[in-house]
Amino acid sequence: LYETRFVLRLRAAVARRERAGLTSRAYRIPIGASLCEFDDLFTAPEAGFESGVDYYEQCSSLPHVASIEVPTVWISAADDPFVDPAGFADAPRSAHVHLHLEPAGGHVGYLARSGAGCERWLEGALEHYVGELVAAVRRRGRS
Repeated sequence: LYETRFVLRLRAAVARRERAGLTSRAYRIPIGASLCEFDDLFTAPEAGFESGVDYYEQCSSLPHVASIEVPTVWISAADDPFVDPAGFADAPRSAHVHLHLEPAGGHVGYLARSGAGCERWLEGALEHYVGELVAAVRRRGRS
């Protein structure tokens, strides 16, 4: 349901860009297209990629995660409808990268269910990790 609505909004955005002369050509994106189909039909050709898969592979940060040399928190949710955690949870990563994988939260929304309904958990995670960073800097300053 989310993907269908998202792609409908993307189709509308493409139509606006076409009317404004901001695309390289006219695109036909069928109603009901999936996000992968949208990327094959619009994103990839408009950005100079051979296909949606080519776009995903060339733009992925995954091949670089093993080379990160600064402390990094990678935040995601197990139920992300666009980025499957199976693709990165076991991927090689440097010792500087900590994967914070919430069981639920979707894509970028970072929502959690509580007794009061849905609430955003990202703020709490950021507060936790920034607090740890500040504490580490203070410890380093004392040594």
